Amino acid sequence: MRQEIAFKCSYDKHRNAHFNAYPQNMNKTDASLVFTANVRRLMDSRGDSQAALAGRAKVSQRAIGDLMTYGRSHFKNPTLKTIEGIAHAYGVPVWTLMLPDAPIELLGEKALPALVEGYVTLESVGRTAVQNTLSQELRYHEAKSQQRKSA
Repeated sequence: MRQEIAFKCSYDKHRNAHFNAYPQNMNKTDASLVFTANVRRLMDSRGDSQAALAGRAKVSQRAIGDLMTYGRSHFKNPTLKTIEGIAHAYGVPVWTLMLPDAPIELLGEKALPALVEGYVTLESVGRTAVQNTLSQELRYHEAKSQQRKSA
């Protein structure tokens, strides 16, 4: 078994990889992949270089480089210091960078964290009202989408 792992690792040129760390074995919702994709999109939208982000996040440029190549050439997870530093650099809570498929305009906005913080402070009746409003909005947008497809 060890020889098989060593052979696969050396064959794929992954010195620090382990047997289950290859893309065909990865969960599509890997939190590090989601985080990496969101950071990459934020960097692109703001024109940030790895060096600029590393400086603002107070982490090494190598940490940012490792994050940018996560899932391509290695599977070294970012450290908590790196994750928190990047969130601080963009002025957002860490959890917003962990939202899969979040629109780029929501990732850097203060509105989403404010909405969640407000929701948490509501009593049960208020949360139910917010959930009902959201359900109505989703149904409305789904119906509009269906109308566009049929037109």
